[in-house]
Amino acid sequence: MKYIVDIDYSKCINCLACYLINKNVFSIENNRIIIKNNIISSEEDIEDIKTAAKACPTNAIYYQEILDKD
Repeated sequence: MKYIVDIDYSKCINCLACYLINKNVFSIENNRIIIKNNIISSEEDIEDIKTAAKACPTNAIYYQEILDKD
């Protein structure tokens, strides 16, 4: 299972909630949150991006499962 994750920077207020939940996925660069790799396959990281999306006060984090074409 793989997910793609993205941040809507027009909504993001850099509260760091996502970063505090998972520093493997989220990072800080030039005083703003970034995603290190927007394709997530680790089960732990997938659960963390779901938790981060729920914790985001501005709903700026989006994720979607990538479906295999097989």
